[in-house]
Formats: sequence, C-alpha cells, structure tokens
Amino acid sequence: MTFSDRRDRPVTAVLSFLPYFAFSICSWYLTLNFAKTPLIPQLDASWIAALTFAAADKLQFGRDVIFTYGPLCHLAFSTYAPSLFIPDLFLELGIKAIYVATLVILSMRMSAARRCGFLIVATLVAVVSYQVIYFFTITCLAICLACQSRSSLILALPLLAFAAVASLVKLTFLWAAVLVIACGVFFALLEGRVILALIAPVVYCGFFALGWHLAGQRLGALPDFLRNGVDVTTGYAATMSRPPSAGALIAAVVVLAAVIAQLVMCFKHAERNRQNWAVVISVAVVLFLAWKLGFSRAGGHIAEFFYYAMLLSLGARLLFRPALFHKPGLIETGLAAVVIMTSCSSILLEVPGTFSTLVTVLRARWTSNIWTLIYPGRQCAKYEARDIQFAKTYELPRIKQTVGRDTVDVFGYEQAIALLNRLNYTPNPVVQTYCAYTPRLATINGDFYRSSAAPKHAIFKLQPIDNRLPTLDCADVLVSLATRYLPLFSEKGYLLFQLTKAPPCGQVIKAPISDSEFTVGQTIDVPPGAVWCEIDLPDSFIGKVISFIYQAPTVEVELNMDNGKASRRRFLPTLAHSGFLINPVPFNAADFLDFISGEPNPAITVRSFKIVNNGIVQLFYKHTTRCRFWSLPQLTTRNPRIAALATDLRGYADVLGHPAAQITTHIPVERFFVQGREFLLVHPTGEVRLDIPAQAARVRGEFAMKEESYTMGNTAGATFQVEFVPRIPNAGRTVFCRRILAPLTTAGDRDVQSFEADLRRDSEGQLALRTLPGPSGKIDWAWTGWSNIEFTDLSGRKLQ
Repeated sequence: MTFSDRRDRPVTAVLSFLPYFAFSICSWYLTLNFAKTPLIPQLDASWIAALTFAAADKLQFGRDVIFTYGPLCHLAFSTYAPSLFIPDLFLELGIKAIYVATLVILSMRMSAARRCGFLIVATLVAVVSYQVIYFFTITCLAICLACQSRSSLILALPLLAFAAVASLVKLTFLWAAVLVIACGVFFALLEGRVILALIAPVVYCGFFALGWHLAGQRLGALPDFLRNGVDVTTGYAATMSRPPSAGALIAAVVVLAAVIAQLVMCFKHAERNRQNWAVVISVAVVLFLAWKLGFSRAGGHIAEFFYYAMLLSLGARLLFRPALFHKPGLIETGLAAVVIMTSCSSILLEVPGTFSTLVTVLRARWTSNIWTLIYPGRQCAKYEARDIQFAKTYELPRIKQTVGRDTVDVFGYEQAIALLNRLNYTPNPVVQTYCAYTPRLATINGDFYRSSAAPKHAIFKLQPIDNRLPTLDCADVLVSLATRYLPLFSEKGYLLFQLTKAPPCGQVIKAPISDSEFTVGQTIDVPPGAVWCEIDLPDSFIGKVISFIYQAPTVEVELNMDNGKASRRRFLPTLAHSGFLINPVPFNAADFLDFISGEPNPAITVRSFKIVNNGIVQLFYKHTTRCRFWSLPQLTTRNPRIAALATDLRGYADVLGHPAAQITTHIPVERFFVQGREFLLVHPTGEVRLDIPAQAARVRGEFAMKEESYTMGNTAGATFQVEFVPRIPNAGRTVFCRRILAPLTTAGDRDVQSFEADLRRDSEGQLALRTLPGPSGKIDWAWTGWSNIEFTDLSGRKLQ
C-alpha cells in the first residue's frame, strides 16, 4: 500500500459517512415536536391539560396526582405552560438527538440497503408516535449493555440517561427500563463483569433521582409514585380493555409470529453466549409491553404495537453479536417485508388518516420547527393567544363569580374547563374519574373528598366512558357529593356543587341488608331505597392467564328498571368488589339531582339486575359469586329546588334553544363543542323531540359530528334527519331535511352544518331531530349532535 493510499483512506471514510450525517440532521429535525395540545374541555385534551398543570405547579406525582404518566409527562405532549416551554424545548432537542444518533451508530453494522430502509422507517414512525422512540431506544440500551466493546459501553451512558428520563415520562417506560437494566445486570454478573453490573444501575438511578428532583418532586413521594404506579398499570388492563377487530388481531398475531421468527433466525446464526441471551430476554420484555400497550385497549393504541414491530423487524440483524448479516438470507428478509406490509395495512384500516396525517405533520414541521428554534418567544405568544381565545369560548362567568378563589375540583373528564376559567383547581388525586382503576385508587379519591383538603366546590358532569355503569366510577365520591355538597346551579351543562358539611368526615354509615351467593346469569332482586352493592366476581386461573397475556373481556350487567325498560351497561368486576350505588342508578346529571332531591324517578330506579352470561364470562370468571346489599338511608332528602334544577337541566334548552320534550337514545346524551359551539350529543339511533311553538312558520338549526369521531375513531358517518311528527296518532311523518355526513373521508363534513325548512301549518305536532346510521349501517364512533334550534313566524320574528 502506497503512502497516498493510506492518506486517502480517512478521506474516503469521511466522505462515505457524509450522507448518513446529513440524513441524521434531517431526521433529527423532522422528529422534533414543539406542538402543544389545545386547552379545550375534551377527554384527552383535559387529562393532558391537568397533567401539564400538575407538572408546572410542582404537584407531587403519586400523591397529589396519580395517572399513567410521571412528572416529565409534558415531554410526550402537553398544553402550553410558560414555565415548561423552554425546558421542554431543550429536552426535546436532546431526546431526539440521542434517538437518531443511536439508530445511525448501531445501524452501521447492517448492510447498506437494510440500513437505509431501517433509518427511513425509524424516522417516519417517530414523527407519528413518540412511544416508539422510547421503546426502541430502551431496546438499544439492552444491546449496548450486552456488548463488551468500548464504543457500546460509551453509548450506554447517554442511553441510561435517556432511560431515566423515559421512566419519568410514563409508567410503561419505567417498567421497560427497569426490566431491561435488571436483565443486563444479571447477565453481567454471570459473565463476571462486576463493574458494569454496579455502574449501570447506579448511573440510571442517579439520572432518575436528578430528574425527579429537577421536576420539583420530593424524595418522600417516590414510594407512593411506584406503589400507585403498580396499581395504575395492573388496574388499567382490567378496566380499560376494548376488543380489537378480528382483522386487527389476526394481523397482529401474524406480525408477532414473523418478528419472533426473525429473532430466532438471527439468534440461531449468532454465538450462543450470555450477552445474546440478555438481548433476547430484554427484547422479549419490551415487545411484550408494546403488545400490551397496543391490545390492552384496542383502537388507536393498536398502531403503537405495529410501529414498534416494524422497527424491531428491520433492526433484527443488529441485535446480536457477531452480526452475521447474510446468514439468515432471503427468508428473514421476506419476513421483514411481511411485517412491514401487514403493519402498514392494519394501521391504515384501524387508524384511518394516519398516513395523510404523517404528510401533514412533515410539511408543518419542515417550516415551523426552524421558527420555533429561532424565535421561541413568537411561538409562546401564538399559544397564549390561542388559549385566550379558547378561554373566551368556554367561559363560565357565573361559576367564576360564585367560586372566586375557593378550591374547586372537576368530576368527570373535562378538567380543562377549570383551567380555562382560571379557577383555583385542586384536583382529585386520580385526575379523571374513570381512571380510578382499582378499589385502592377509588378509595384514595373518596378519602380526598372526606379530608380537610376536600374542594370547596365541584364542577360536575356524569361522564362514564365505554358505556360503563355510571356509579362504578368513583362511587365514594358520588356519595360524598350527595351527602356533603349542595348543587347550586348549572351553566352550559356544568353543574356546580358547594361544600356544606365541613370535613374531615367519616364514612357514610351503611346498614347491611343481605349477603348471598348467586350464579352468573341469575336475576337478583334489588331492595327498595338507596342501596349500596358489593359483588365478588373472582377471576378463574385461565382468566388470569389470558388477561395477563392479552386483555380482560367485556362484562355486561343488565338492569331492569321500574319503568319496565332494561338497560345494558359495562360492568367492572374489579371496582364492583369495593362497592357501588345500585339503586337508583343515575345516567346523567339530571338523574343524579333527582336522586339527591328525593324525587322518585322510575327511569333510574332498579328493580333487579343480572350479570349477562356468555361463554367468555364463564371462561374468565368463577361461576359462583357473592352479592352484598347495604342500605344508605341518609342520602335522600326532599328538596323542591333541586328537583326544579333537575327539570331545567334535563331539557337542555341552553343547547337546543328550546327544552326537549322527549329524548330517545340507547346511550346517555351529553354535551360537546365543535368550532366553539355547544352541541347535544345524540348517538344513533336517537331522537330529540321539541314542541313546535304556536305561530311557527319556519325552523332552522345546526348539526355536527364530534371531532374525536374521526380523529380518535373510525367513524363510518351518520345520517341527520329533521321530521315533523303530527299529534294525530298513526299519522305519517314529514321529512324536512336529510343529510349524510362522512367526516373521515370528506373534510367539509367536519364543519358545523345547518338546516332550514318551512313548517306545516295545517296541523299541530312536534319537531323530531333524528340521528341514524350512515349507509354502512355501522354506528361505532358515530358521535352526532344538534344545536341552536330556532323557530320563527311569518315575519321572521324569533319565537320562544
């Protein structure tokens, strides 16, 4: 070799690396996410807002706030908070730099073609999913801990810092990091690498403690954070399960089998040493957590599993040392192709709009990120102006004036309403009521309302998710609201309660009525009056195994009401064990007011119930169960003022413009906002009837579909129909207006729609606002609503 050849080798190496360096910069830039979630009173936006508030105000996670996220949750997503924006910006730069640098460095062990595909897919999935960034980087930590090379150990240091930060973002990442590091330490000890076995956990714990402290958390709160984190993790799978479609499940099993086959093939061609076994076990742990993330609650979460599976499939050859790239051959490459194609198809079917969203986000970040980096103050001003506008839209002046600076909590899942109105928000420890997944978490919330820290006011909406039995969510808090708080008034659908009995208070005295065994499917008579119920429905061994590997089944309870109607609701055995209100069962805020006012209401009075029997329930749970009834005599007192408030609330006149004469729907109505306007959600097949005023000659109004129906769900659309219903029995209806909305595929259908029609003046009758399924007949995610119905006479004068 000549001197000139030796001189040219470094130059050639640098030139060959330049394309990857350029790609790294581009990838890092596009994965940066400085967007902030709008501060609006919707389900996801509200818990994001509440957690951002908690992090900014240095509330103690695990004590003051209990959720699936930790004190650095705002690194995943957050609403705008001035004190967090700049720290988030720098941490975002660092996190994405570590992610991209790790991928580029480790991928140098791959062939050029495989490397390019791997890096491109890793960038694209990171744009649409923050979770895959944390999952795969923690997987890379396992590779570095297993390798004995100096470069891998040097790379392990920033990865340990990354794992510590990830552990403070979300509990799932905490368990992944802890298990991967524990696995690496165990095999390092078997290899006699004592120094690595000591240094790795010490460095991780040091970074974790530093992050915990800088996030404003006290060391004494850490045990509660870990203990309650276990409760949240185990309870989530038992109470939040949502079954996937058959196609999605089959696709996931195919992808999982293909990935496992790839790992086996790559492991087979690697050395049989303890380092590679450590990688195998670590990857299996993270893959299982990604599977559980995707399928504990199917829907949009399914995509997270497929994202991680694609990265793991393309990166399978870099996991083991020595990396024998060409040994697995065409079969392994074919399996990777199967994983990519199946995953992309499943994501497209289960989460429509993902790829169009990806393109939109890439375009937006290409221009917006540079301005955020150069002029962060301008971006802050933009977010502040947006939140001020939302605050005007959702302002509750009467509630603001009444509450003043007193403490206030929000019962339901619209916590953002308190933050928008700049109230002295003092949250329940488990922020949203449906998130009290276990009896212990529900008790923590109940104790909070009985303590001296109980809020002076509570903004109330009864908002069960997944068609749950409403009284299962935070049952103790409902009892406290009924006995220690007084309903004052309602504003825009938000019912304000005021504390009347000073805490601390003890448990409400319950008088035992009966304790008996029954079998699943057996009808059980419910005693009259206010009745508390406790049901023990223990898991079978097979049920525990399947629930751990996959998810718990959906259990239903059928209520037979005093008005002769039956209602099926989702039943949560985990929470039923600690008790809930079985009689009466309010389905909305007006029903709850009927209950506490002592007003008899056959529609919420339960005569009997049964746990619906099917083969799945018999497989997952023991057939014989126990039921205990308790009397709650002091809950109800006659109060005409509260009864009148319930009547006003039930009419929804403030949303519809006129009080509803009748509402028929199989899912309780609620309120939602579209483009700043309030709508009454009437799920198909549903109907709202309004009495038509005398002299009415024309009617106009608005209808829309809820934003989450196409952003979070896979709606097939819905049909809106306005009809005239004569008072003459058996007379035919007249259809004034019929419109089909398909917001998933038609952008214009996402806006507020309006209708206008002439009324019949030759007969008396009612106006029927009907929501029906779309052309496909499917009603999943068909969240439809009506608003602002206006009647006018011949001169155009508005009628009341």
